[in-house]
Amino acid sequence: MTQNRIDPLDTLDSAGVVERLLDAEERVVPAVRAARPQIGAAADLIARQVRCGGRIAFVGAGTSGRLALCEAAGWVTLGKPGDANAFRAGQQAA
Repeated sequence: MTQNRIDPLDTLDSAGVVERLLDAEERVVPAVRAARPQIGAAADLIARQVRCGGRIAFVGAGTSGRLALCEAAGWVTLGKPGDANAFRAGQQAA
């Protein structure tokens, strides 16, 4: 690594920021691989529930809430427009 890990991002040069991002990404794939059985089981459970008439709710606050809206809207492209809802923190009506 080219920069000290505790340096705030705004003190790093561009190459240092990229290096920090790559270092973080290197830890992601092994963690996801280790959780592969649980992720697969969750996906199977969700698919089974939706096929049986269940619905999915995406929930978030701030940026996560906006991403929840995008995810729910994406279900329209799957031909499932009424099967997903998004709820954002502070939303008045569900």
